[in-house]
Amino acid sequence: MRSQIFSKNLWIGCLITFSCLSACQESAIYEHKIQFPTQTWPIDSIYAFHYNVNDTTQHYDIFLHVAYSITYPYQNLYVTYYLEDTAGALCATALKNYEFFDEKTGKPLGKGFGQVPMYEFLLCQNYRFPYQGPYTLKIEQFMRKDILPGIAAIGLKVARSNKKNCCTLKICLTKTVTPPK
Repeated sequence: MRSQIFSKNLWIGCLITFSCLSACQESAIYEHKIQFPTQTWPIDSIYAFHYNVNDTTQHYDIFLHVAYSITYPYQNLYVTYYLEDTAGALCATALKNYEFFDEKTGKPLGKGFGQVPMYEFLLCQNYRFPYQGPYTLKIEQFMRKDILPGIAAIGLKVARSNKKNCCTLKICLTKTVTPPK
C-alpha cells in the first residue's frame, strides 16, 4: 500500500516537474552559453550572441547568465551590452552593475551546486524588437581589470515576457553609443 502511494506521488511529482520545465522552455526563443576554460574574462574580449526574432508584436526579456567561481574576488560585476538590429544599427546599450554575493551574509547568489554557481541577470525587460530578422547582442566586462578571474561562462537567453499590456518603452535603453568593433 505504501509503495503504491509513494509510486503515485513520485509519478505526479515527475509530471509536474516535466510540465514546469516544458513551460519554461517554450518561452525562450534563444539560449546559448560560452565557456571560459581558464575561468578568466579578458577586458578586450567582447562576446557576440546572434539570434533571430520572428514576432515583433511580442515583448521579450533578455537575460545574461554568468557562471562564476565562489572565489571570484569581487562583490559585483559591471558589464556593458550593445544590442544591434538587422542592419547593424545600435538599438540599445547600457552599463549594468550586478551583485554576486548577499551583502549581509556574503553567500553566493544564483543557482547551482559546488564551486561554480550560475546567476541570471535581467539585461532588458519587456523589450519589443522593431523588425523581424537577425539581431546581435555584444557584451563586455567593465571591471577595469585586464584579466577578470573567476568567471567560468556567460550566456544569453531571450524569452517571451510574461508581462501583459506592456508599453513599447524600451526599459533597457539608457544611452546611445557607438558599439565596439
